[in-house]
Amino acid sequence: MLKNCLLYNRGLNNNLDLSFILSFRKITPKLVCEGCITSFSTLVDHKTCIRCGKLSAILECADCQQWNDQFVNRAMFQYDEAMRNFFQHYKFQGDYY
Repeated sequence: MLKNCLLYNRGLNNNLDLSFILSFRKITPKLVCEGCITSFSTLVDHKTCIRCGKLSAILECADCQQWNDQFVNRAMFQYDEAMRNFFQHYKFQGDYY
């Protein structure tokens, strides 16, 4: 399990307590710290495309109109500076955990 955040190398709390162990839930290790998670902007309360969830002033974004059911995708966060940094680490620095 990772011990440090992929983005800023901060320590991660991946400790398992007894109640979690006895719950038999799947272990999902954290990849980024709580500080990074809170820096990502969610799309709640924003106008988004009805198909992919990307920020969009119109009902269906231009990408969905162009690709028309060839791909299925759903945005969870805005593509802002924090998310751009995350993807930069993922794509260009080999952080594929």
